[in-house]
Amino acid sequence: MGLAITKKLVEMMDCSISVESSFGSGSKFTVIIKNVSASSVKRKQDELTDVNKPFFTFRHKKILIVDDVPTNCGMLAELFKPTDSEIIFAANGVEAIEKTNEFYPDLIIMDIRMPVLDGNKAAEIIKSDPKTSSIPIVAITASALKEDLEPEYLQYFAGYIIKPVDIFYLISLANKLIGSEPESDKLDASGTTDSDSQLRFTQNVSVEDFNAMIAMKVYPHHEKAVKTKLLSDVISFSEEIMELYKYCGAKVLENFSDELKFAANSFDIETINKCLNIFPTILEDVKQKNQSLPEDL
Repeated sequence: MGLAITKKLVEMMDCSISVESSFGSGSKFTVIIKNVSASSVKRKQDELTDVNKPFFTFRHKKILIVDDVPTNCGMLAELFKPTDSEIIFAANGVEAIEKTNEFYPDLIIMDIRMPVLDGNKAAEIIKSDPKTSSIPIVAITASALKEDLEPEYLQYFAGYIIKPVDIFYLISLANKLIGSEPESDKLDASGTTDSDSQLRFTQNVSVEDFNAMIAMKVYPHHEKAVKTKLLSDVISFSEEIMELYKYCGAKVLENFSDELKFAANSFDIETINKCLNIFPTILEDVKQKNQSLPEDL
């Protein structure tokens, strides 16, 4: 099972895996990954904008991310970046307790298996302190094994998330714990919802020009990503969507591009499939919202 999953992931990244086996000695597996830069995570963080994405219902919070793997911390921080929140990091349970008492965060995202002090015991100490007991803690665990989800510690967590992280579930849970009324339900002074404004062109572009841009540059990348499911093709498609956003200014496209690229970089296959399937619907919504309406006679 593990080898089959590994082979599938390697193929999705347009890479290769091979094996050399010798009876009585063992087997050697070699994975060759192409075009990988050591600074790719940093570049991804730099590329994200500070747009307040419509799926967030909070801004300017303090979020403590506790994980001993720097890459995991970076990916989670990247996800919350559009909320303009202050992101604090801790590498183990002891640091988590110290940072909690220093910063009093609004939300704690806590990995379970960590050195020095694990997430279960750190959560127990934080929730047992009257000064920090009201802070919600979300546990992130690499598996649903019994030793991770110990019943006596469940009371200290507001929710559990199994890796690989379901982005939309994490956002939904965070909104529930520290969010407010969804911005998409509010009206501005003209009676237009925020979701409407996300669909509107902000550049002087006609729907006809928008359709031409899609036909020439976007749809070929979408079809290729749907067909191959290679992560490199998915990322290329997300970059074309970002170019489409820059061309017309519809914020929903920027949000979509960021979400799809984040999912590809975090190997979130389920979210990638959801994004690829829903894309034609998003385009149709954008087109309809920007159709010229007949003037009243």
